[in-house]
Amino acid sequence: MNLLAGKTALITGAGRGIGRAIALRFAQEGANVAITDIRITDEVEEFIAQLNAMGVKAKAYTSNAADFDDAHKTVEAVAADFGAIDILVNNAGINDRSPGTTLDPERLREVLAINLESPLLLSSAAGRYFMEQGLGGSIVNITSVHDRIPISGGALYCASKGGLAVASRALALEFAPHG
Repeated sequence: MNLLAGKTALITGAGRGIGRAIALRFAQEGANVAITDIRITDEVEEFIAQLNAMGVKAKAYTSNAADFDDAHKTVEAVAADFGAIDILVNNAGINDRSPGTTLDPERLREVLAINLESPLLLSSAAGRYFMEQGLGGSIVNITSVHDRIPISGGALYCASKGGLAVASRALALEFAPHG
């Protein structure tokens, strides 16, 4: 028996790369898949059609989850379209390699917004949704080995992933009693 059959997974940054692979694997396991990306391209629409052809329900959403209201609206829209959300995978990210001597404040805000703020806001929205609905759920925040192993040129990336790693552990402590 497949434990994911009929479940719904919301996966951020799933228009390409690792997120796309995660979405495909969930669909192969029988889960319905809601994907978000900053832009829904023809390639993303073709991927959604491929997932739907596998016999699962799939839909793409444009989302800037670093915006508080957008994070909550995305969770609400997916729950309304799919009936429920069982799994959130925060995958969207920016792999930045800015030299430490020329760090740009705008780039810092962008990396932190996508790699740290977005998954925290979506985790908060999903956690609230799970609790209000009386559902157990799973939240997976994708970090990196660079959340604890620094790399040259990776100050912004390492800071954002390190912050997400420790924040994820704190949220796990808070959400665990609620399933």
